[in-house]
Amino acid sequence: MSQKKNVKSTRFGRGRYNSDYAPDAKGVYHYIGSMYHIELEGRERRKMIFLLTALGLIAAGAFVLGGFSKGRTAQTFYALLPFVCGLLPTGYFLMGLVEWALHKGDFTRKGMDNAWMRMVHSAWGLTVCAGMAAIGSIIACIVHQTIADEVSFLLGVLLQLGAGIGQIVLLRKVKVTEIRRGDEQPAENNERL
Repeated sequence: MSQKKNVKSTRFGRGRYNSDYAPDAKGVYHYIGSMYHIELEGRERRKMIFLLTALGLIAAGAFVLGGFSKGRTAQTFYALLPFVCGLLPTGYFLMGLVEWALHKGDFTRKGMDNAWMRMVHSAWGLTVCAGMAAIGSIIACIVHQTIADEVSFLLGVLLQLGAGIGQIVLLRKVKVTEIRRGDEQPAENNERL
Protein backbone atom coordinates (compact mmCIF):
# COMPACT_ATOMS: atom_id res chain seq x y z
CA MET A 1 0.00 0.00 0.00
CA SER A 2 1.26 3.42 -0.86
CA GLN A 3 1.08 6.25 1.59
CA LYS A 4 -0.25 9.66 0.68
CA LYS A 5 2.14 12.51 1.04
CA ASN A 6 1.05 15.16 3.47
CA VAL A 7 1.16 18.08 1.05
CA LYS A 8 -1.15 20.99 1.72
CA SER A 9 -2.73 22.20 -1.50
CA THR A 10 -3.88 25.80 -1.65
CA ARG A 11 -6.31 27.43 -4.01
CA PHE A 12 -3.25 28.81 -5.78
CA GLY A 13 -2.14 25.36 -6.90
CA ARG A 14 1.43 24.20 -6.48
CA GLY A 15 3.09 26.79 -8.67
CA ARG A 16 6.19 28.87 -8.22
CA TYR A 17 4.36 31.65 -6.36
CA ASN A 18 3.08 29.57 -3.40
CA SER A 19 5.83 30.78 -1.09
CA ASP A 20 4.56 34.33 -1.58
CA TYR A 21 1.25 33.56 0.16
CA ALA A 22 0.51 32.64 3.77
CA PRO A 23 -2.75 31.98 5.63
CA ASP A 24 -3.97 34.15 8.45
CA ALA A 25 -5.78 32.84 11.56
CA LYS A 26 -9.00 32.28 9.59
CA GLY A 27 -7.23 30.35 6.81
CA VAL A 28 -7.50 33.15 4.26
CA TYR A 29 -4.36 33.47 2.16
CA HIS A 30 -2.66 36.86 1.87
CA TYR A 31 0.26 37.99 -0.24
CA ILE A 32 3.41 38.30 1.88
CA GLY A 33 6.07 38.34 -0.86
CA SER A 34 8.03 41.24 -2.23
CA MET A 35 6.34 44.09 -4.05
CA TYR A 36 7.93 45.81 -7.04
CA HIS A 37 7.65 49.50 -7.78
CA ILE A 38 8.31 50.85 -11.27
CA GLU A 39 9.46 54.41 -10.77
CA LEU A 40 7.47 56.11 -13.52
CA GLU A 41 4.52 58.28 -12.63
CA GLY A 42 2.02 60.42 -14.50
CA ARG A 43 3.32 62.04 -17.65
CA GLU A 44 6.58 60.04 -17.73
CA ARG A 45 4.64 56.76 -17.52
CA ARG A 46 2.26 57.77 -20.32
CA LYS A 47 5.20 58.84 -22.49
CA MET A 48 6.97 55.51 -21.90
CA ILE A 49 3.79 53.56 -22.70
CA PHE A 50 3.37 55.58 -25.92
CA LEU A 51 6.98 55.04 -27.03
CA LEU A 52 6.96 51.31 -26.23
CA THR A 53 3.61 50.90 -28.00
CA ALA A 54 4.99 52.68 -31.07
CA LEU A 55 8.07 50.43 -31.12
CA GLY A 56 5.92 47.32 -30.66
CA LEU A 57 3.65 48.32 -33.53
CA ILE A 58 6.65 49.13 -35.74
CA ALA A 59 8.02 45.64 -35.06
CA ALA A 60 4.61 44.11 -35.86
CA GLY A 61 4.30 46.22 -39.03
CA ALA A 62 7.75 45.06 -40.11
CA PHE A 63 6.33 41.54 -40.46
CA VAL A 64 3.76 42.80 -42.91
CA LEU A 65 6.39 44.72 -44.86
CA GLY A 66 8.79 41.78 -44.97
CA GLY A 67 5.97 39.38 -45.77
CA PHE A 68 5.17 41.18 -49.03
CA SER A 69 8.70 40.67 -50.35
CA LYS A 70 8.93 38.71 -53.58
CA GLY A 71 12.71 38.43 -53.57
CA ARG A 72 14.78 35.30 -53.11
CA THR A 73 15.99 36.36 -49.68
CA ALA A 74 12.48 36.06 -48.28
CA GLN A 75 12.46 32.45 -49.51
CA THR A 76 15.83 31.52 -48.00
CA PHE A 77 15.33 29.58 -44.77
CA TYR A 78 18.30 31.06 -42.87
CA ALA A 79 16.89 34.56 -43.39
CA LEU A 80 13.20 33.72 -43.18
CA LEU A 81 13.20 31.46 -40.11
CA PRO A 82 14.60 33.99 -37.59
CA PHE A 83 12.43 36.70 -39.18
CA VAL A 84 9.26 34.66 -38.59
CA CYS A 85 10.42 33.55 -35.12
CA GLY A 86 10.58 37.24 -34.18
CA LEU A 87 6.78 37.30 -34.26
CA LEU A 88 6.58 35.47 -30.91
CA PRO A 89 8.66 37.99 -28.92
CA THR A 90 6.75 40.83 -30.56
CA GLY A 91 3.42 39.35 -29.49
CA TYR A 92 4.63 38.64 -25.97
CA PHE A 93 6.07 42.15 -25.72
CA LEU A 94 2.70 43.67 -26.61
CA MET A 95 0.96 41.38 -24.09
CA GLY A 96 3.32 42.50 -21.31
CA LEU A 97 2.89 46.13 -22.35
CA VAL A 98 -0.90 45.89 -22.10
CA GLU A 99 -0.58 44.22 -18.68
CA TRP A 100 1.70 47.01 -17.43
CA ALA A 101 -0.37 49.82 -18.97
CA LEU A 102 -3.58 48.59 -17.33
CA HIS A 103 -2.00 47.96 -13.91
CA LYS A 104 -2.00 50.65 -11.23
CA GLY A 105 0.24 50.61 -8.20
CA ASP A 106 2.98 48.19 -7.20
CA PHE A 107 3.40 44.71 -8.65
CA THR A 108 3.50 41.38 -6.90
CA ARG A 109 6.14 38.94 -8.06
CA LYS A 110 3.67 37.23 -10.38
CA GLY A 111 2.50 40.57 -11.81
CA MET A 112 6.10 41.63 -12.32
CA ASP A 113 6.84 38.43 -14.22
CA ASN A 114 3.68 38.76 -16.34
CA ALA A 115 4.25 42.39 -17.28
CA TRP A 116 7.68 43.96 -16.91
CA MET A 117 9.95 40.91 -17.14
CA ARG A 118 7.94 39.62 -20.11
CA MET A 119 8.66 42.90 -21.92
CA VAL A 120 12.38 42.80 -21.09
CA HIS A 121 12.84 39.21 -22.24
CA SER A 122 10.74 39.75 -25.35
CA ALA A 123 12.73 42.83 -26.37
CA TRP A 124 15.94 40.80 -26.14
CA GLY A 125 14.34 37.92 -28.05
CA LEU A 126 13.19 40.23 -30.84
CA THR A 127 16.64 41.80 -31.10
CA VAL A 128 18.35 38.41 -31.34
CA CYS A 129 15.87 37.11 -33.96
CA ALA A 130 16.06 40.29 -36.01
CA GLY A 131 19.87 40.32 -35.81
CA MET A 132 20.05 36.74 -37.05
CA ALA A 133 17.58 37.57 -39.84
CA ALA A 134 19.67 40.60 -40.84
CA ILE A 135 22.82 38.49 -41.04
CA GLY A 136 20.94 35.85 -43.04
CA SER A 137 19.55 38.51 -45.38
CA ILE A 138 22.98 39.97 -46.03
CA ILE A 139 24.42 36.52 -46.72
CA ALA A 140 21.50 35.75 -49.08
CA CYS A 141 22.02 39.04 -50.94
CA ILE A 142 25.70 38.20 -51.40
CA VAL A 143 24.97 34.64 -52.52
CA HIS A 144 22.19 35.64 -54.94
CA GLN A 145 24.10 38.79 -56.05
CA THR A 146 21.01 40.94 -55.91
CA ILE A 147 19.69 43.66 -53.68
CA ALA A 148 17.09 45.41 -55.84
CA ASP A 149 14.36 42.82 -55.19
CA GLU A 150 15.24 42.45 -51.52
CA VAL A 151 14.57 46.01 -50.34
CA SER A 152 11.24 45.35 -48.61
CA PHE A 153 12.50 42.26 -46.76
CA LEU A 154 15.70 44.02 -45.69
CA LEU A 155 13.73 47.06 -44.57
CA GLY A 156 11.40 44.84 -42.54
CA VAL A 157 14.33 43.10 -40.87
CA LEU A 158 16.09 46.38 -40.10
CA LEU A 159 12.88 47.88 -38.68
CA GLN A 160 12.54 44.87 -36.39
CA LEU A 161 16.14 45.20 -35.29
CA GLY A 162 15.75 48.92 -34.63
CA ALA A 163 12.51 48.38 -32.69
CA GLY A 164 14.11 45.67 -30.54
CA ILE A 165 17.15 47.81 -29.74
CA GLY A 166 14.88 50.79 -28.99
CA GLN A 167 12.78 48.69 -26.62
CA ILE A 168 15.87 47.53 -24.75
CA VAL A 169 17.22 51.08 -24.43
CA LEU A 170 13.91 52.42 -23.12
CA LEU A 171 13.36 49.58 -20.67
CA ARG A 172 16.88 49.92 -19.25
CA LYS A 173 16.23 53.59 -18.42
CA VAL A 174 13.46 52.71 -15.96
CA LYS A 175 14.34 52.03 -12.35
CA VAL A 176 12.51 49.13 -10.67
CA THR A 177 12.76 48.76 -6.87
CA GLU A 178 11.90 45.71 -4.80
CA ILE A 179 9.99 46.35 -1.59
CA ARG A 180 10.53 43.43 0.79
CA ARG A 181 7.75 42.47 3.17
CA GLY A 182 7.95 40.60 6.44
CA ASP A 183 6.58 37.09 6.78
CA GLU A 184 4.15 38.04 9.52
CA GLN A 185 2.11 40.83 7.89
CA PRO A 186 -0.18 40.50 4.86
CA ALA A 187 0.27 42.99 2.05
CA GLU A 188 -2.23 45.80 1.75
CA ASN A 189 -2.36 45.39 -2.02
CA ASN A 190 -3.63 41.81 -2.40
CA GLU A 191 -3.71 40.38 -5.85
CA ARG A 192 -6.67 38.15 -6.64
CA LEU A 193 -5.87 35.03 -8.62
